[in-house]
Amino acid sequence: MSSIHRLLTPLSYLRIERQDKITDELVIPGVITFLLVAVLFYFSGRIPVFSEKGVISVIVGYLQIVSGFYIASLAAVATFNKDSMDKPMPGIPVLLRSRRRKKGRSEALSRRRFLCFLFGYLSFMSLFLYFGGSALVLLAPHIKAIFTGGLFLLLKWAVVIMYIFLTSNMLITTLLGLYYMTDRIHRREATFVKPMIAPIEDDEESDEDDDKY
Repeated sequence: MSSIHRLLTPLSYLRIERQDKITDELVIPGVITFLLVAVLFYFSGRIPVFSEKGVISVIVGYLQIVSGFYIASLAAVATFNKDSMDKPMPGIPVLLRSRRRKKGRSEALSRRRFLCFLFGYLSFMSLFLYFGGSALVLLAPHIKAIFTGGLFLLLKWAVVIMYIFLTSNMLITTLLGLYYMTDRIHRREATFVKPMIAPIEDDEESDEDDDKY
């Protein structure tokens, strides 16, 4: 079990609590999935899905390119030399929820750790969807021969919805990572300047000065 846990560590990104998490990871990918599936359903039979030039093959070709980018970005973030990368993220804290909520505490993440989790998750998902999509393209004709009629259509659209949703989730997460890499981590942090307080003269010294005159 410990080996499986280590292999699935990139999925720890899903345990991160942050602002707009539900919108970024569920709502927007869900809307994109609904629109794309509606188009595929409307043009059913005219737009191939599982063929060598179908929708899944196009996505697999895209994943073949970006998987290297994700891994390179992960290496860049891990070695990026900037002090603010190792400080807790300002504003609403980004927390890594403990796997055992009752026994553990949530950990406030630095920018480096958050981005490492993010690009680690993207690297994992790109490899998973790449090999999974390739397997779907290869096995689709054989699966169609086993499951015929309405059962195959039900299985087909269930797989299409899940695959497109995961791809959309990865796309939105990629845009989030690009936002941090191109803008957010390069902003200057606001610093607190301690106000200067003028020294207060001692009353006794003031009285002595008055006696001289």
